[in-house]
Order: sequence, then structure tokens, then C-alpha cells
Amino acid sequence: MIEIKPIQNLQATVTIPGSKSYTNRALLIAGLSDGECRLEKPLVSDDTKYMIRALKAFQIPVQEDREAFIVFGKGG
Repeated sequence: MIEIKPIQNLQATVTIPGSKSYTNRALLIAGLSDGECRLEKPLVSDDTKYMIRALKAFQIPVQEDREAFIVFGKGG
């Protein structure tokens, strides 16, 4: 097994093309983070709606609007 050790702090802005796979990965990573992550211009699809529903089932708050998803990660 490979152990992934958390870093203390990371702040970054990453711009990638729209993709439901990228959006789902970003949602998952945001849910594992510690704090607020804003995903701007996400690709909305049935798959991303299911991912948001899954995050909420794990008590990870997600705010949705037309321009962004805001995920409040629980630190893994």
C-alpha cells in the first residue's frame, strides 16, 4: 500500500477544459480537502449530480449555482 501524506497548506487556481470526468474528480478532491473549494464553470451532467448527491450523503456540503460549485471539504 502507498501512504499519501497530507501537506500543510495549498492554494492554487487551475483552469482546465470542461469535462464531466474532470468535474467529478475535482468534486471528489474538493470533498477530501480541508476547507472551501470553488469549482467554476463545472460541466453539469447526470454523473456530476450523482457525485454531488454522494458527497452530501457523506455530510460534505455542496452549494450549486449556474457558475460554480462550492464544496466545503471535511479533511478526508
